[in-house]
Amino acid sequence: ATTGTATPALRLHPAQALYPTADPAQTPAGLGRGWLIVAESMTPAEPLGGDAGRLLDNMLRAMQLHRHPRVFMAALERSAPGTEASADIPATLADTVAHLQPAMVLVLGHVAARAALGRTEPLGRLRAGPHVLAGCPAVVTYDPAFLLRSQDNKAAAWADLCRALAMVRPLQGATIWARDAARAEAAAAEMTEAIGLPVEAARDPQEAARRADIIVTTTPSRVPILQRGWVPVSYTH
Repeated sequence: ATTGTATPALRLHPAQALYPTADPAQTPAGLGRGWLIVAESMTPAEPLGGDAGRLLDNMLRAMQLHRHPRVFMAALERSAPGTEASADIPATLADTVAHLQPAMVLVLGHVAARAALGRTEPLGRLRAGPHVLAGCPAVVTYDPAFLLRSQDNKAAAWADLCRALAMVRPLQGATIWARDAARAEAAAAEMTEAIGLPVEAARDPQEAARRADIIVTTTPSRVPILQRGWVPVSYTH
């Protein structure tokens, strides 16, 4: 997150597909016709590279977006001294949206929000409000580089991503489980407010799996939590 008032000089790279080899026949229903991610990147040529890129990949995989061939990223890069910054980034992004026609735009971080939306409010306020970019709904959340420095905000970022999913696909509610029951309850309350749908904390992961039509896992654990026997054979992953 950026705390200064001035937007740095930025270069906007052309949108590139993040998962171009994904089979459209295997894309889960309800993910819409495509997604556009706008974010600052230290490695714009390889937006899923480096620690921040790997975290972004994990976030998108948790949303099942790695199975969608029309997930694009328009990377913003801080202009090096002596290099020319991109002119009129909002207009360029509007043209990109008009060309790609995504179902949702994810705007990650304060720098991206200022560049894409022309908004200068604190990121917390921008996260709360609905946004539109060239007629397409947009959701603002934290950028991966910030989340690497501030792990406590990962639950809030996940709530934002769930809200984006809920805007694209019809959801009736959600269930969350975590080893720390208090944190699960707190996350459920925050997500209920963020996405406008009932979110409950489950007592154990098997209960959470039993109640779900869609199962999303996001954990750094090397020990399996979700057991094969809890998941109906008709489920995809």
